[in-house]
Amino acid sequence: MKNIAVFVLLVLACFSGFAVNLVSMNRKQVEQAFVNKTAVSTPTDNLNGHTIDNTFSMFLDGHGKIWGKMAHKPANQPQMDEGVYTIKRDSTFYITWQH
Repeated sequence: MKNIAVFVLLVLACFSGFAVNLVSMNRKQVEQAFVNKTAVSTPTDNLNGHTIDNTFSMFLDGHGKIWGKMAHKPANQPQMDEGVYTIKRDSTFYITWQH
């Protein structure tokens, strides 16, 4: 029993070194990460509240316009869309798509 307790303490000590605190990005960091760049999602995405197997790419220009495209056209949905985005002072990020 003593060996198990020592093992558990050693494992906890090892994992505590890997603990990470999540911190929100500020507005400048959001702009540096996304504006004038293409971002690509993981192969699983969310469309209208449903998880789908598809990759989504988006490009934000420096003037508030955004373009997006699914790798594979979803049924009854457009493959491409465009819209506008706003990054508020508190780094809240808003996107309004045409579709």
